[in-house]
Amino acid sequence: MPIPPNPEQYIHEFKLQGLNGRLLRIPGPKSSKREVLFIYGHHSSLERWWGITDLMAKRINVLMPDLPGFGGMDSLYKIGKSASFDNLADWLAELVEKTYQKQKVTIIGMSLGFALVTRMLQRHPQLTKNVDKLVSLFGFASSNDFKLPRHSNLFKGALAKLFSQPVAADIFRYLFLNRFVLHAAYGKTKNAKEKFKGLTLEQTKENMEFEVKLWQANDVRTHMQTAVEFLNFDNTHTKIDLPVYHIAVHNDRYFNNIRVEKHFRQIFSDYYLLAELKSSTHAPTIVRTADEAASLIPKELLETLG
Repeated sequence: MPIPPNPEQYIHEFKLQGLNGRLLRIPGPKSSKREVLFIYGHHSSLERWWGITDLMAKRINVLMPDLPGFGGMDSLYKIGKSASFDNLADWLAELVEKTYQKQKVTIIGMSLGFALVTRMLQRHPQLTKNVDKLVSLFGFASSNDFKLPRHSNLFKGALAKLFSQPVAADIFRYLFLNRFVLHAAYGKTKNAKEKFKGLTLEQTKENMEFEVKLWQANDVRTHMQTAVEFLNFDNTHTKIDLPVYHIAVHNDRYFNNIRVEKHFRQIFSDYYLLAELKSSTHAPTIVRTADEAASLIPKELLETLG
């Protein structure tokens, strides 16, 4: 088996709004003119989605930043701001403005990433002129898109709100996110069982190790505050003068695809379903290679990117 390229050679340090972070930039073929900004989802890092960017870079130029509080990026709390969708969207808008200026860019938002991109375009509508294509990869538009029952949302929201507070977040970090507890407990959760389904014992161990690193790298307050916002936000009140190209997961565990489409049609000037993936999970723990990414990035999307 060939050794996949090392993502570290494409990761660069950068600073924005006084926050230190990282971004991954992979140049595509010399003939490629398209620039793609890939915004990942919740509980993430550059390394988690390396395979997706590696696959797309075979055709186009790709940029993926760590978001504040995720992966290797300082959290917004460091500069006295909360990790609200509004603040994350404003940070993202500044990234787009400074990186692309008047240049056209295709933006692909994955799950939470698409909710933030939507909020960014609603709060900074002047940026729509920079976007030549807007793609939702398992994206959603409102807390009403979740399949979870209301009582479950209320309970999870209350816990997330509690642990988004400074002292409680520290307690959560040191009591529940140490290696011993994560190894003992995380694999038994419904979320982990979904992600690890069908993996060999060796693959499960590798993915568990990556989950430990991911949980420990992500800022607890940011993780919890964004979870609170998940369960309360609504992007459907402000129109965006762009069509959206959507990739859904058939029978997605988290989202009601009919409601997602309805809400996207409310927000965007048009709606196109590029593909509905027959996946057993909303998203895997990690996508290490371009070959692994092929099950998440349909040919329909690659063809539209050129």
